[in-house]
Amino acid sequence: MEKENMWDNSGVSSPRRPVYLVNAISLNMLGDGEGFLRSVGFHCYEMVNPPEDLSSYVSYIGHKELASILGVLCNRETLKIKAGDRLVCAQYTGQRLPEGATSLPPDAKIIWWEVEVVDITD
Repeated sequence: MEKENMWDNSGVSSPRRPVYLVNAISLNMLGDGEGFLRSVGFHCYEMVNPPEDLSSYVSYIGHKELASILGVLCNRETLKIKAGDRLVCAQYTGQRLPEGATSLPPDAKIIWWEVEVVDITD
């Protein structure tokens, strides 16, 4: 589902909660496993326009080449998400990025997603 960007953090000096910049969402990011899966859901929206300024997001881009292409720091720490967290996901699609890449290869693209982790027990 596409909609206008919900979390344009550009120009915001101290957002209420940080927005995390990720390149994927994995089961390893889920709080305390199975119980967590039963209590949260995800609202995902494809972004109409990619964010212009990524510096206002907390980077958890764990892929060195993709981080270089996006102009953000590579951060391979594990992000543990919880209800209320907001993420912007830069989903790379295409052939495997060559080592040292600083730009997207032909026919590759980044699909931008806004993701909100929501509590479904209410």
